[in-house]
Amino acid sequence: MSNTMKTLLNIVLCSTILIGLIVACSDSNPASPEGDTEIPPVEDPIVEPDATTIVDVNETYQTMIGFGGALTWNSVRIINSSKKDELIDLIAEDLGMDILRLKNWYYPVGYPENKEPNQMVIDWHKPLFDATNELYDLVIGKSPEIKVLFSSWGPINTLKSNDRLFRGTLKKQGGEFMYDEYAAYWEDVFDHITFMPDYLSIQNEPTWVADWETCEWRPAETEEFPSYEIAFNMVAENLNKLENPPIMVGPESANLSFEGFDAFALELQDNPNLDIYGYHPYNFNNDTPLSSMKALLSQMGQNFSDKPNMMTEYDGLDWMKTAQFINLTMREANTAAYIYWKLVWDADSEESMIMIDDNGNYELTKFYYLMKHYAKFVDEGYLRVDVSSDNSELDQVAFLSPDGDLLTVISVNPTTSDIAVEYSVSGREVGSGMAYQSLEADPYRVIDGFNNDIFSLKSQSVTTVVLELNEFG
Repeated sequence: MSNTMKTLLNIVLCSTILIGLIVACSDSNPASPEGDTEIPPVEDPIVEPDATTIVDVNETYQTMIGFGGALTWNSVRIINSSKKDELIDLIAEDLGMDILRLKNWYYPVGYPENKEPNQMVIDWHKPLFDATNELYDLVIGKSPEIKVLFSSWGPINTLKSNDRLFRGTLKKQGGEFMYDEYAAYWEDVFDHITFMPDYLSIQNEPTWVADWETCEWRPAETEEFPSYEIAFNMVAENLNKLENPPIMVGPESANLSFEGFDAFALELQDNPNLDIYGYHPYNFNNDTPLSSMKALLSQMGQNFSDKPNMMTEYDGLDWMKTAQFINLTMREANTAAYIYWKLVWDADSEESMIMIDDNGNYELTKFYYLMKHYAKFVDEGYLRVDVSSDNSELDQVAFLSPDGDLLTVISVNPTTSDIAVEYSVSGREVGSGMAYQSLEADPYRVIDGFNNDIFSLKSQSVTTVVLELNEFG
């Protein structure tokens, strides 16, 4: 029950008590010269909603893989923390995460003659390699239903054109790109990590170069650059020999430009080895209008609707705009998985979900609770369903459980006014419910006693409502 409803009920209760006292006094005193005073009955106040949220569970869209985050550069801090168990509980259980992104750190010194990961090309990669193996065991041991995306930032330095992990592209030998050796490297990766991921991306951001592990590719081979598709196919075909090969994701583009995503996706569109499109939307920032975001996401969703897609890395927007952006990816791009980039990051990174220092001390941020609004009550297999409102300023998405008996509605109110909402589900009877609401400075409040009465969506809030659904009759 909302605070507004509780206040109104208190008013009614006080009014009733006052009337009772007046009646008692009138019974024990003589009538006034004007005669008995008639006291009119008190009617319960009728609270009208400002808006109605209507969900049509028969109008369905994408099947969800779910929501999650990435554990990459700061993974060792989790493993070394005295609060490791607490952190794993938060990541694997409390958050309700559905998908975890891990990074490839397999860069052994002297490869390919030496394939054992006892010493890495860059010394501090070795503890990260070990931590990734351990984190997989800890997280999946705690919540076996969580899926894992394994992404590579580039191949080993001995396969690079500049003999470095940083920058460069795939090396040529005898005038030909070393595709066979690249595919063999991936077999060695899988021989030396201790887990089998559910999803694999062979190259993070294939057009991006930087002073960390990168490798530049093109959709089709040129004189200067190798073909992403040829390498992708060779890796997929080699890994298909495994008992439970990972689902292939690509191109994991750096942005949604034509050169960054479309050109690669068009080349891969009819490729039977590609199961899921992966993208990063780094051409957006906090100053990008939501209308511009909507246009590009809608374009991608329409042009590449033949396969599911994942948003596999992004952060950097403010709190409210992050929620609005997540909703846009759901509605416009029909995105099946949303992976927040900084799940655990430095102690001074306010954009991370969990800030952690060198000693393993941590702090949950507003972004942890924001992602919890989505991850906790939307799981793999949920269907996004149609939701509408007669208040166009409300920004909402809705998801139906696989068995059809639970409905999750996530409402963003970006306005400066509270909005009283009534929920209606077409063709179904609404039973009991739960509600959770966050303001930026007051995250994830449980709304006690929520039972689908008229409900206040506070100004500048994100609210998750979970409703039990029954058949009529």
